[in-house]
Amino acid sequence: MRCSLRRSAFCCQLWRALGAYMQLPIEIETPDIRLGFDIAGKDGSLATGSVIDAPGGVQIKYLGSIEGRGLDIPSVFQFIVDASVIVELSLFSAWLYDKVKNRSVTKIRIGRKEITEITQERITKTLEEEVEINGQRGT
Repeated sequence: MRCSLRRSAFCCQLWRALGAYMQLPIEIETPDIRLGFDIAGKDGSLATGSVIDAPGGVQIKYLGSIEGRGLDIPSVFQFIVDASVIVELSLFSAWLYDKVKNRSVTKIRIGRKEITEITQERITKTLEEEVEINGQRGT
């Protein structure tokens, strides 16, 4: 069964009802060491494996970070977005963009695609493309 995000919401709701879940890796490259905490921190702490609920019916799991060794090398925060094939990706992308928009983020990698022009529209488009690609792989 294929479900394109460009099709009706019914198709995507059907996927969700059938339990079609997917996980998308997201990496955010930034020198701002507080960003990981601001995205996935809860109860005053940030630990590998922390899971938070985000808008759009998604959960984000913090996998950890790769720390830059030097002043000019940014850190890379690693997350897994656990989401059913949903049409509420725009809610999640708006939330994610709000978290990174005033930060010095150099790159966001969603699945295998890199975003260097950080806009809400670009994040939404990339998420939609990755969900569609992963949905087709799961058929």
